[in-house]
Parts: sequence; structure tokens; C-alpha cells
Amino acid sequence: MSEKLELEFLNVSPVNFRHFFRKHYSRHKRTKNFAGLYWLQYYGTEEFKKQGGKAILENPYINAQLIKDGIFIEVGHSPYDFQTPEGEALMINANAAMPPVVD
Repeated sequence: MSEKLELEFLNVSPVNFRHFFRKHYSRHKRTKNFAGLYWLQYYGTEEFKKQGGKAILENPYINAQLIKDGIFIEVGHSPYDFQTPEGEALMINANAAMPPVVD
């Protein structure tokens, strides 16, 4: 029997992302489910629309791929990139280049 998986959203970050989260995201959350970008994330249909829809594809700091009615986003090459000065700058720039949230 084949079951259909309906994924609404997903994010992946290392356990030690907490400090970065507090420093950069805790006061400026984008939406209820996503305070900001992580190393990997998938936004299903509704969250994709909330996060700015196809305008996300214009962000020069991310790798993004449309999948079904959602989007898969990668920031950097590994979950630990944010621990380097370059990786932290990439994460900050990627978040700053996201389109406005749509309510």
C-alpha cells in the first residue's frame, strides 16, 4: 500500500543553532512557524504564499527549487556554515533578501 505524504513545512538546522536564533531571529520573526531561514526548509502551499511566493526565487543568497505547490530552500552547503563569519553573513543576507511576508 502506498501512502501519500502531505508535507506542510519542514526546517533543518543543527542543535547549536540556538545562539544564532536568539541573536538574529527572536525579535524579528517572519511568521508563526518560521522565524527566519534555516540551512534547509520546505514551505508547502500556504507557507510558500505567506513567505512571499515566487518572489523568493529572486533571493540571490539561496538555492531554491519549486516542488509541487511549495518550495525547497537551501542556505549554504552544510548545517554548520553559520558558525563561520562568512556563513553567518550568508544567513543574515539571505534573510534580508527574502520578500515581505504576505498576510
